[in-house]
This record gives sequence, C-alpha cells and structure tokens, in this order.
Amino acid sequence: MQVALPFRAGHPGAYPARVPADGTDLPRWLRWRLRTGAVRASGATPETVMGQLASVMNTDAVAPRERPGFWADWVDRLFHGLQSDLYGDTDFDGRMSTLHAGDVVLTRLEANRHRVVRSTSLVRQSELGYLKIVAPYVGCAGVEQKGREAWVTPDQWSLYDTTDSYAVANPVRVEHLIVMIPKERLAERGLHLDALMARRLGGSGGVSRLALETMRSAYRELPGMSEIAARGV
Repeated sequence: MQVALPFRAGHPGAYPARVPADGTDLPRWLRWRLRTGAVRASGATPETVMGQLASVMNTDAVAPRERPGFWADWVDRLFHGLQSDLYGDTDFDGRMSTLHAGDVVLTRLEANRHRVVRSTSLVRQSELGYLKIVAPYVGCAGVEQKGREAWVTPDQWSLYDTTDSYAVANPVRVEHLIVMIPKERLAERGLHLDALMARRLGGSGGVSRLALETMRSAYRELPGMSEIAARGV
C-alpha cells in the first residue's frame, strides 16, 4: 500500500555540474540569497553539545596539510561510504558533532566548501540503508539523485536515499543539520518516498516546516536526554 505524505515537494532547482569559485553558475535566486546574506537560518548560532552522547570531529586537531585526508576519511566512515573533495582547495577546516536518538543519527556539520558523492560501487559495498536529510543553517546545498537536482537554503531541506547513488554540493562555507533515518523503518509503514528524493521541502510553512523544526529541536535537546528518552525522539 502506498501512503501519501501530507506535504508536497517544491520544484527542483538547477544544479550546476561544476561550481566555480565565484559562484557564477549558481541559480540566480541562490546567488541573490548568498549576496544579500539571506542564507542564514534564524537562531543559527552553533549550539554547545555537552555530555557523553556527542561524537565530535574537528580538523583543528591535525596539521593543515593533513586536514583534507582527515576530513575525507571521517566523512566516509560516518556516512557509511562517501567520497569527498574540496573543489581543489588546499586550505580547509571543518567539524562535525554527532548524536544518536536510538537508531536515528543526527549530525551538525560546519565546513568550508566541499562536495560529496556516493557512487554505485559504494552503494554495493554498504549493508546499511538510510534516508538522509540535509537542512542548512547557513549556506546552501545542492542535492542530486534519481535524475533530479534541488538547491536548499536555510529553512528548507531535502531528502535522499543512501541505497542509490547521489551527490551533494556545498559550494560555500556551510552549517548543516544532517539526519539519517533507517530506511526500513519507513518502508515498514508503507510510505512511498521515491517521488520526494532530491526535492526542495520546507520554507513555505505547513507540515514540512514543522518537520524541520522538530529535527532541529531534537538535536538541541538530545544532549540532556537519557538513552531511553532519546529512543523516543
């Protein structure tokens, strides 16, 4: 049985295959948001993650020349098979703080521009399947999957499936909330999600905006929760 979700995806935005340093190939509406500073979510000041639930990675822990490799290795392990590159940049810094709500994984990521790709071969090597959400606090993300591309900015989010190949571009410095939900959990509920992959969600109120606020609230509150309480988030 297919169950329709109670919100609709926005029209996908144009996704440039190659993003130059000056951003000239970005969609016009996105260039305007970057120029006017409109790509910062309200309340985007980084939260302080406390307690033992957080797993933190910071490139400040290694020498500058080692940071690209350090970042790529961490991204690959944390997200179960993911290639990362820095648009050819050699100067890079980034950090990630990860929390768990049962089998749901929430990561706050802050980093210089970079992009990630999950190829078909990496999909075959992984036994775990997740639905991933990228929700920018600052900056933007371009999600490509299933022949669709969508750009999202603060107060928007996009969904993609780790059991299929995908790419995510971050052509400027970003702060994102990334949520990973076991795919089988939603499959068991009969939800038909393929039509929502690589779509722009949120930004216009309704249930999709409520979902975004729920994800952000969960990340903020998890450090103070017991393991049992976190499973119920």
